[in-house]
Amino acid sequence: IPDRSPAWIKNVVAEKKYELHIDYNSEASYKHGWFYRWHSAKITCSGKDIPVVGLIMGYDDGDVFYKESPEAFWEISDNVFNSRVFSDSDESDTYDTQQSAFEDEIRKIIRKLTGHYDLFDLFKGLEGVKEISNIWDIRSIVVGKKHVTIKTKKETFEIRIK
Repeated sequence: IPDRSPAWIKNVVAEKKYELHIDYNSEASYKHGWFYRWHSAKITCSGKDIPVVGLIMGYDDGDVFYKESPEAFWEISDNVFNSRVFSDSDESDTYDTQQSAFEDEIRKIIRKLTGHYDLFDLFKGLEGVKEISNIWDIRSIVVGKKHVTIKTKKETFEIRIK
């Protein structure tokens, strides 16, 4: 971006053309709440395979195309957030707060699409249980009708369910 560069950088402006081809099944697309339409797709740009493309028109309008996994979105998430999501108006939250909220929503979408859940997220609610000093010590959890049996590195104990 020539007008946003320091004077000591010599900018060379050159026009380049790329052909982007996206092959996907629109009926197999996924729309989560208000954050984009997600599509598994074959993506090529000038003959090279591309893992992810975001055609984002606005804060809540756009399409995300991914080749193998929607997790590839993390490669472009900063660009999407900075160019299309972040708002620096007086009524808006801070940059960090907005980015954190955006990433939380994207994380939820990716979990739904992949079915993969972070172990820490699943066990976070167990942190308050006095017998568990560190959720990483949990080895197994068995859920029954009236209690949950938890085995940690050091011991096994039961928690009643309300």
